[in-house]
Amino acid sequence: MTEKLGIDSSNIRKVLAKLIPKNIVEGFGGHCGGYKLIVNPKETTLYDIYVAITFKRGIS
Repeated sequence: MTEKLGIDSSNIRKVLAKLIPKNIVEGFGGHCGGYKLIVNPKETTLYDIYVAITFKRGIS
């Protein structure tokens, strides 16, 4: 993903880490770790992702 998007992997991990508590992605550790989308992409909007990475928990 980092090569395709031309973005540093640490930046991608920071964004994905914000999506975990919002139950948008699931993270797996270890040698074969990674991330898995756990929402239906047809039902998830760009706004949902924006809200998940922009606003802190507890703020509505």
